[in-house]
Amino acid sequence: MPWLDACAQSALTYGHCAACGKAHFYPRPHCPHCHASDTGRATSAGIGAIYSWTTVHSKAASYTLAYVRLEEGFTMLTHLVGDPPVDGWHVGLSVVLGWVVTANGQNMPVFQQNRTNKEQAA
Repeated sequence: MPWLDACAQSALTYGHCAACGKAHFYPRPHCPHCHASDTGRATSAGIGAIYSWTTVHSKAASYTLAYVRLEEGFTMLTHLVGDPPVDGWHVGLSVVLGWVVTANGQNMPVFQQNRTNKEQAA
């Protein structure tokens, strides 16, 4: 699985279509925008903004999920980690890629507040 192999190397990859020029996530052999099969992979810089988020409360633990829109033009579902900002998680908040190791040893992407760039336009 190329995507998981890239994650093992702390690289967030996404699909990019040579035909229409659009980015997409998850990487796949056909572009979801124009249906062309001329797709490849690229590596994200890992900077984006929260598009939407929610905190899930359960008996076991609470965690925050978000759709993050990356600067390269794709959106992905992920976890938000670290301390939320004083005014809380919010749409448009600049976030940056981080990595956590799951219970089965897999390196997985997560996002946290981008403290070098407090805000970014949504």
